Amino acid sequence: NPELYHVDTRQRIAIRKNMVAGERVTVSTVYGERGVIVTAPDGTASNGFRHLTIDSDLSMTLQPGSNLLRIDADINREGLGVRLEAPQGVKSGV
Repeated sequence: NPELYHVDTRQRIAIRKNMVAGERVTVSTVYGERGVIVTAPDGTASNGFRHLTIDSDLSMTLQPGSNLLRIDADINREGLGVRLEAPQGVKSGV
């Protein structure tokens, strides 16, 4: 059950799914491309929208400058990793 929390804006994206080792969840907050994809360890991808909590906010964006984000999980926090990617055209350092 991973969660990403934007401390500054108090927005969160939370997934209610017991994950297995090697499984990946990809969340897009890009306007017009918002959604969730769950990729199994064997590479099989499926729509993961049903795993979003009702209070998840896919309008979450990063603000110019520093952003304080918190990641969490119910169990195995040590095994949780997050990678943030900006859409093409977004300038670094903004």
